Amino acid sequence: MISLCEMTFPTAEFHIVETSFDKLTKEDYETLKKMQTKMNTLMGKYEPSVKEFNKMRTVDQLFEKNKNQKAIIFLLKKKEKIAGYAVILKYFVKGRYHISDIYLDNRFRSGGLGSFFLSEIEKRLKEKGCTVLQLNCLAGNEIGNKLYTKSGYDVFQRGYAKKL
Repeated sequence: MISLCEMTFPTAEFHIVETSFDKLTKEDYETLKKMQTKMNTLMGKYEPSVKEFNKMRTVDQLFEKNKNQKAIIFLLKKKEKIAGYAVILKYFVKGRYHISDIYLDNRFRSGGLGSFFLSEIEKRLKEKGCTVLQLNCLAGNEIGNKLYTKSGYDVFQRGYAKKL
């Protein structure tokens, strides 16, 4: 186990696989689709406009866009089942990467596994030359915002929306 006081998951049970959309098995792709759908629903609860945006495109369309951008996928697996995943995009600016999506199955939350997964992603991206890792998180996503703040991420821009 990792020595973080809140860590309850034995990380030895989990392994991380780096892949791409081209290399996903059909089973893994279908699991990611289900997880992405859950995440889209959750984000729609935080911000209604996200819910409307998600109605305009399918998960397959989203994944196709990320595939075309040569996204890196990190799968957090327990045995061979996916417990979480992250989709990473490389920016045009040297050394900058962006977490497009990151998701951890509900069964594995609140035990420090998200912190472990994020930390491992950071280590692997640093080996690829990443110097800045960026992400977006909705203001209403308190759990996500807490994780990113605790993990050392700084707020560097703000977005605003107004219903008209």
